[in-house]
Amino acid sequence: MTTPTPCHLDEISDLDAALGYGLLRLTMGLNFLVHSFGRWRNLANFADGLVGAFAHTPLPVWSVRAFALVIPLWEPVVGVCSGKIGFTRGRALQ
Repeated sequence: MTTPTPCHLDEISDLDAALGYGLLRLTMGLNFLVHSFGRWRNLANFADGLVGAFAHTPLPVWSVRAFALVIPLWEPVVGVCSGKIGFTRGRALQ
């Protein structure tokens, strides 16, 4: 009976690492993109909810509301860039 050898991280091929990294970036990018579209539908409710969640912190209400209104605008940019960079970088590592 042979003993199975443990999997070592240094045995992972460059192709597998590149594909895994690219897939991770692509799924995270899609996650950011989809979340931003959901927040656009109810932007006022999202901002009010975030202001309520931060009501017991020392942050001023105006800064929390401004941040809440900017998040849905930046999420699709970050999502698209993350997915695009992950896909192209994954292919470049091959």
